[in-house]
Amino acid sequence: MPLYEPYLPARYVSPLLDIVAAQRASFVNQILQQVGLTPTQLRASDALLTSSEFDALMVAMATELGRDDLGFELGLRITIDDHQALGVALRRCKTFDELLRTFARYWRQITTGFVFNYQRYSDRGELIFRPAVGMSQSTLYAFEELQAVSFHTDFTTLMGGRSGLKIQLSMPEPKHLARYRQLGPTRFYFGAESLPQVRCLIPTNLLDLELSQPAPKNAALASASSPSRVRTPQPRKKHSDWVSLVLREAEGIQPSLESLAELLNVSPRSLNRYLSSEGTNLRALGNVIRFERARQMLQQTQQPITQIAYRLGYSDPISFCSAFRKISGLSPRAYRKAA
Repeated sequence: MPLYEPYLPARYVSPLLDIVAAQRASFVNQILQQVGLTPTQLRASDALLTSSEFDALMVAMATELGRDDLGFELGLRITIDDHQALGVALRRCKTFDELLRTFARYWRQITTGFVFNYQRYSDRGELIFRPAVGMSQSTLYAFEELQAVSFHTDFTTLMGGRSGLKIQLSMPEPKHLARYRQLGPTRFYFGAESLPQVRCLIPTNLLDLELSQPAPKNAALASASSPSRVRTPQPRKKHSDWVSLVLREAEGIQPSLESLAELLNVSPRSLNRYLSSEGTNLRALGNVIRFERARQMLQQTQQPITQIAYRLGYSDPISFCSAFRKISGLSPRAYRKAA
């Protein structure tokens, strides 16, 4: 699949204005001016934000408000009714299985920054959210929280509060972990995925139950038509950005060209050609990013060398030490002492 310049409909972000205003109204214009946006832009029903604009907005708001739970807050406020025409189609679904299939089919109406994939197995249904483009770590984590919490909210509402949903996030435990414990009976697991993604697990016995469909919060959408056309953004061939993101977030593995190509639904040869056209390759990206991650862990943590090696996907500490010394001229232990 091609990579796209990521966007997010502004209607998913506009609740942030209410969050800021509730804490300190004077910050709204101040923050928006910092990122070159206006309240009118965010309130417009058809407005779009690029990933970089969303990133800048989240960083500015988190800094000014002293908060790191804004992705969580957005997730609480976004429901299927915010998906406009897609929301109408989802409300016409009779079962959760049908809803998930419809959602996966029309995911491009929500954002091009992530890919949504649904699979049904004998014992469960799985909906996986994966990044389809490169983005900063803060944006990735905000998206993960937004998606996880929003999915929980919709599931709880449509399934009448039934238990059984499990959501696994690749991001580490947030400082506001206690807030997730209040979202029972859903069970959230952090640091549970080796690659950057959110995995929602639904027991099979719930997939074919009839949905509870309370009245939509926006009655004006009740007569809207189902989604038929999806806005197609302009291609942005920055495969190296996406590969770099996956390599930065990978835990305990070194993703192969084959596994990365499979995530993008292209052949390994095609992905290698795309990277080559951008002046790089998987080996070069992997060496740089693993070295950067190793330096960060050596400088900022007291984790044992062995643990760092395994976190970076090396099969043994000797291989890690050899690779690190080749780039830095120092062993990991010597580098840590000199830092």
